[in-house]
Amino acid sequence: MQVQPVYSIGQLSRFANWERRTTVANLKGAGVPIHYQANGKPALIYLHELKSYMPDLYQSLLLTIKLQPEENP
Repeated sequence: MQVQPVYSIGQLSRFANWERRTTVANLKGAGVPIHYQANGKPALIYLHELKSYMPDLYQSLLLTIKLQPEENP
């Protein structure tokens, strides 16, 4: 698995092992800018913003990706 510049709320929820609502609440609580879909639902988080606002979650995300088994093409 590769590090991506943008993650969905769902992807971050799976990485953090949080429910989607908990993820959104934690991101909002930390002041992380959340980029919304046209229908108003929270959608995307930029990795550089996650690094700035929630460095522990950022480091956890990188470690989780590093420990994932390599995908075969």
